[in-house]
Amino acid sequence: HLLTPARFAVTNHRQATGRTITAGELAARMSITGDVATRLLDALDTPTTPTAPPDTSPRVNGAQLVFGGAA
Repeated sequence: HLLTPARFAVTNHRQATGRTITAGELAARMSITGDVATRLLDALDTPTTPTAPPDTSPRVNGAQLVFGGAA
């Protein structure tokens, strides 16, 4: 019964941040233990460590803001 909300959290986190969710982040987001979060990530075949540094660019509603450009 935890797989569907975990899958949603993993996908939502990836879309919002551009990186893989950690077991600790999933645990906090779902109010579960770190061990359960790790097992859920394993069941979803999701790495338990981030794959890329966090994207610190400004975003609005998940879309990255772009400043400047060709004039």
